[in-house]
Amino acid sequence: MTIILRDVALLTGLPVTGEAIIDNSSKPEGGWGPLILERLGFNMPTTTPVQGVGHPPLTAGQVSISWLVEHIQHEVNLGPDTPEDRVERYACVYLIGLVGGFLFPNKANRWIQGMWFPLLLGDWDEIGGKSWGSAVLAGIYRELCTFSRLGAKQAGGT
Repeated sequence: MTIILRDVALLTGLPVTGEAIIDNSSKPEGGWGPLILERLGFNMPTTTPVQGVGHPPLTAGQVSISWLVEHIQHEVNLGPDTPEDRVERYACVYLIGLVGGFLFPNKANRWIQGMWFPLLLGDWDEIGGKSWGSAVLAGIYRELCTFSRLGAKQAGGT
């Protein structure tokens, strides 16, 4: 049995038509982390966790999911009088978590890969018009290929 595009469309409800998802951006100097935090309105962390407790919020190409959740929790209680920029910020973080933690997770599911951020921080209509289902299917096949290698211990990203 083979997973096909129709299966992805039926199971996820993601669009399978539209513009292909292609990463045309080059990694910025210093990595995606600082750029991501700046775009989402976070200040750069000045402290790191105690040795052995937690983990740093950034690496060169990733942002910690738990750190993002911890720093956005106060915005969960959105109401009708909530400023639009705050709603958009929360929606952006939610979308990033959904894509990075659910559609394209890594092994530990603790990090969101920075390569998705340029695709998610653009125009909302443009983001929705892309073929996300095709990208998920390609990701599944990539992981199956990686997992089938001799010596592979688990699937699920980097």
